[in-house]
Amino acid sequence: PLDGRKLRDDAARLLAKETGRKVIADTVANALSRLVSKGTVARRGANEHGPMYVLSGENGGDEAPTLN
Repeated sequence: PLDGRKLRDDAARLLAKETGRKVIADTVANALSRLVSKGTVARRGANEHGPMYVLSGENGGDEAPTLN
């Protein structure tokens, strides 16, 4: 699990590095919301920064995705 703030900051930093442009944190947060809506990412628990996120299973279930 990864908290939303860390996920947002890391994604923004990676996108800025790859594109050479600064990415607005709200844009990354909106993209994360879309991934949750699509079932790609799921909320699992929370910490002091808000919800924690994990990759969803292949069928949008609770099982963790596999690399095989």
